[in-house]
Amino acid sequence: MNNMNNTIEDILIFYAKTNYNKYLEDNNISVINDTQIYNVVSKFYDGKKSNINVFVIDTYKKLCEQNKTEYPGDYPIKNILLSIFQKDEDEYIKNKITLHIKNYQDIK
Repeated sequence: MNNMNNTIEDILIFYAKTNYNKYLEDNNISVINDTQIYNVVSKFYDGKKSNINVFVIDTYKKLCEQNKTEYPGDYPIKNILLSIFQKDEDEYIKNKITLHIKNYQDIK
């Protein structure tokens, strides 16, 4: 189960980085001001939770196919996402994504 949590977290971070790059492109900028990263992350994270659910499930299925591992089914993934989307976990994920983006921009 811990491996599943880590994989889902990695998928969420990938989703965030994809949205981050789209935000840069849409706004014709090369970086987001450090003080604004959390707000940008919150906007796309909070506003797209239903899209995030579909993206995580579809991506997890594809990873299982690629790795030739058994897909655990939607139910366990949805339960993990439900717990992540609770207020405390939401803040943890948004802060973690914000930190990843700050680090990413620093090495860019």
